[in-house]
Order: sequence, then structure tokens, then C-alpha cells
Amino acid sequence: MDFKHPDLQKLEDYLVQLKLFTQAEVDEFITYCKPMQLKRNEYLIESGTVCEIVVFVADGFLRSYFIDRKGEEVTYCFTFPGTFTTAYSSFITGLPAEESIQAVSETRLVAINKNILRDLAGRSFSWQMFQRISAEQQYIAMEQRIFSLQKLDALMRYRQLLSEKPEYVKLIPLRYLSSYLGITQRHLSRIRRMI
Repeated sequence: MDFKHPDLQKLEDYLVQLKLFTQAEVDEFITYCKPMQLKRNEYLIESGTVCEIVVFVADGFLRSYFIDRKGEEVTYCFTFPGTFTTAYSSFITGLPAEESIQAVSETRLVAINKNILRDLAGRSFSWQMFQRISAEQQYIAMEQRIFSLQKLDALMRYRQLLSEKPEYVKLIPLRYLSSYLGITQRHLSRIRRMI
């Protein structure tokens, strides 16, 4: 019996449940994937570098942030286990990334190079569909984030995140969480006391 890295197995299970691929397509894909680990605060991508990979988060979680015009970090996204992430604009355009992606905790990932994905999509309708669905999901997540910031107050945004990812909210440092919610750390502390 072949031993498969546990993170590759998690990725395989994720791909199989999508019901887009034959087992042969999944098996081929897995051969191109590389397990990797990030320590807490280590970077997957730093702004100013070109992103050449997509990663599947097997365990742990990441934050994506940019530096605003005041020179402050603005966390705009957290990526939790069971999802893919990349510096999307850089990945597509080949230009340096505007954002940085950093591990919030010890994080295990599975990486695949964009040239491999392009090759697979060039010869497989299933991989074309996967890329389309992934792009649509990215768009929907971005739209939901914008709506949340525009329509909900900070308390509602916090409750929404708490209901979706309660196990992680406690692990996110206050400064990242308050930045993500668009409020000060003091305001976030008040909200936490209210709940």
C-alpha cells in the first residue's frame, strides 16, 4: 500500500467531493503538488513579489493584508482549512503582488505551480471548469466582503465571523481581527464584552 502524505490526502478528498474529476485526473494532479509548512508569522507571499503558486490550506490559517496610504497594515481576508488561496491578481497578471499573505498560526499547505494548472486546463475541460468555479467563488467572496463592510455595523460583522468560524476567531490576534472588521482594537474589546 502506498503512503500518501496526510495533506495530499486532504486535498484529494476535497477534489473528489467536487465531483468534477475522474480519479485519474485527481491522481495526476496530486503528483504535481508539494506539501509545505509555514511557521506562525511566516510569509507565503510578500508584496512586491510575483505569485507563481496556488495553495490548498490543509491545517492552520492565513491572513491577506496590504499597507494603506498611512503605512498601516489592513487585513482584508482570512483563509481557513479546506480552501485554496493565492495572490490572485499577481497570479493572473504575472505582476508583483500588492498584498502579503502570512501564516497566523502554524500552517500546512499543498502548493501547485500556475504553469501546471495552465497545462491541465489546456487539456482538460474538468480543470477549466474548476478554474472557472474558483474564480466565481473568489468574486462572490469579494462581493460579500464589500457588502458586509457597507451594510453591516461592526457588531454584526463580528457576529457573522463568529458564527461562521468560531474556532478560529479566538485564535486571531486582536490587531488582525480589528483591522479585518475595520475598527480599533479598543472598539473590538468593547464588542467582545457585549457578546
